[in-house]
Amino acid sequence: MQNNTDLIAKLQTLLDEERSLLLQGKLDALPDLLERKRDLVEGLGEPGEADLTDLHSKLTRNHALLNSAMEGIQRVSERLATLKRMRLSLETYDSQGHRQSLDTRAVSRMEKRA
Repeated sequence: MQNNTDLIAKLQTLLDEERSLLLQGKLDALPDLLERKRDLVEGLGEPGEADLTDLHSKLTRNHALLNSAMEGIQRVSERLATLKRMRLSLETYDSQGHRQSLDTRAVSRMEKRA
């Protein structure tokens, strides 16, 4: 069994790796990191206050990065939904200022010619 000092050092290295992945946008690698982080945290005994302070600051930093990544993904999703909606309809205003929505979906028909 590893001592706390080794586990804390590995956890700090893992948190630095997580930060790097978040900054690079490599979100697909995060689930594997979560498993490794969970294993290290479960192996910890009673860490000292100095260790907890450093770990807390790294965890807080990574949490903020992860929240930013999630917000970015949400904004992209909303933008794509708006673009899709715009592609399927056209919204205009009439002379009285009322909004009108025109369906722009093309009806695909196959015409058979002899």
